[in-house]
Amino acid sequence: MGKLVIQFPTDHSQLTSSRGNNRLVLRSDASYLLVGGLGGLGRSISTWMVEHGARHFIYLSRSGGKGPDDAAFVQEMNAAGCTVQITAGSAANLEDVQRAIKQVEYPITGVLQISMVLRDASFPNMTHEEWQAANLPKIKGTWNLHEVFASQPLDFFVLFSSFSGLLGHWGQANYAAANTFLDAFAQYRHGLGLPASVLDTSIIEDVGWVSQEPGHLEQLKATAAYCLKEQHLLDSLELAITKSAPQAWEPKSPIDGYMNTGQIALGMRMTMPIAADANRCIWKRDIRMVLYRNLENSGVDDAGTGNEGLREFLTGVTANPESLKEPSSVSPCE
Repeated sequence: MGKLVIQFPTDHSQLTSSRGNNRLVLRSDASYLLVGGLGGLGRSISTWMVEHGARHFIYLSRSGGKGPDDAAFVQEMNAAGCTVQITAGSAANLEDVQRAIKQVEYPITGVLQISMVLRDASFPNMTHEEWQAANLPKIKGTWNLHEVFASQPLDFFVLFSSFSGLLGHWGQANYAAANTFLDAFAQYRHGLGLPASVLDTSIIEDVGWVSQEPGHLEQLKATAAYCLKEQHLLDSLELAITKSAPQAWEPKSPIDGYMNTGQIALGMRMTMPIAADANRCIWKRDIRMVLYRNLENSGVDDAGTGNEGLREFLTGVTANPESLKEPSSVSPCE
């Protein structure tokens, strides 16, 4: 039958332990500010925060709580034992931010910047008004939040960005620029010793704006873009909150690049091979994705490449590396 032997060492320091996944606990004696958090995405996040212990919420929203679903949402939050304060306004207006936090009963210890405005247009035809409409809520709004809370201790300061800030998107130069700013601003706050994290999200198909536009969603899916689920976002938000505190980055070698532990990109996947003709994902031809293509190609049988000369050359070099010194090694393979 065999036997199991357990040995208890005299020196307990020899024992190893594995770190478990501790469940995030939010404070019930603190307030949390959500900017633009009354849409489908914000309501989902709020419910998730309640499940993790939060009880006091402040919303700064352009709708001011007069949206078609806002009253029912507030009633649901109240039934869960939560207090809800809604201020009509925009984070791009400093006075609105100050007004939203002026009379809070519990100190604000967390900020979620979820605001989003889309004014899509081709860049040559984009007006200054369209540029500002997408930029101001994220850029000036985030700066105003930073100014207001710069001297106030926060547990987290989470910015909701987009893949467009990393990879661009058709007709969204204004929105992409705003999201690129958010990515950089998280680094800026860390440089000041302040908490910050940023979520670069892809398409979320079951909650939020895109989920309410089925035609647009199908167009995006047709490009081979991978769609996230609501739970993907919530899991990533938990990670963003835990990574919000500034962390020192110490490169291991002089050629190591900078890594921002508070920047989390999710959804960088495709639903078909990158080389497929039908794949029209916007970042398919981005030179930074060459590793993606190489990894995919590494799983392809060399016999199917049709490049016999290259395969023979690589085989020869593997067997005799000195052959690389021969002039013929720089000739193109036939």
